[in-house]
Amino acid sequence: MVAQMQKEGTAGFKPHVLTTAIVNLFEGITVSRLDPKVVEALNMEEILRDHDGNLVVAYRPAMKGFGALIVDCAFTKLYCNWDDAGSARFVKNCACVLAVDLQSPNAQPEAFEADSSDDTAGAVRSSCATVPWSVLCAH
Repeated sequence: MVAQMQKEGTAGFKPHVLTTAIVNLFEGITVSRLDPKVVEALNMEEILRDHDGNLVVAYRPAMKGFGALIVDCAFTKLYCNWDDAGSARFVKNCACVLAVDLQSPNAQPEAFEADSSDDTAGAVRSSCATVPWSVLCAH
């Protein structure tokens, strides 16, 4: 389990719309990690580093013709520890971000202070986008 990152490149998660309302986050049982140089070259944002400081979650916002992308190397948070330390909230936040067109002129993503409730009000405010399969599966 990690908390908000205190120093760049160390264990923890960065403040981001994906980590809205999260105080602690189960990092999963990491089976792989991302190369920070590749993440940077692909214009992705670092989101989470595991307890050893390995980069395990990165995000790239929607770009012209392509939807947003989230890469999470710790898949175990999805099947064996769903309710551990912020995992459910993190997955819900990811789903919201992927379902919303944050590039539209009227989008206003707003983070709010973490609390103990599971209320999603105010996490992301935007209109939902319809994304055709041809965009999702573009080569």
